[in-house]
Amino acid sequence: PPRQAAMHRWGAGVVNATAPPAAVRATAEAAALGTLAAAVERGELTGRGFDRALRVARTCADLEGSAVIRRVHALEARTHRLNLRPVAAAMARTG
Repeated sequence: PPRQAAMHRWGAGVVNATAPPAAVRATAEAAALGTLAAAVERGELTGRGFDRALRVARTCADLEGSAVIRRVHALEARTHRLNLRPVAAAMARTG
């Protein structure tokens, strides 16, 4: 399970959501980082959104049993992040 994989990787009490961004980046292939960097350049993600998407990609990789974040994990995470935008905007309008 992802939580157990994260705790094994980062240490007790640390999960992907709370792991240091640099540590998460160190587990990613260049192609995965490039995919998310391109999304930032296109305005699809902010710098903070990059780190959040990378954490989601780390969890996607864990679900697949992969020690490395691959491009496919970054694409999946980016898709999840982009699909949440309309929901967040609607929630902001309704308070």
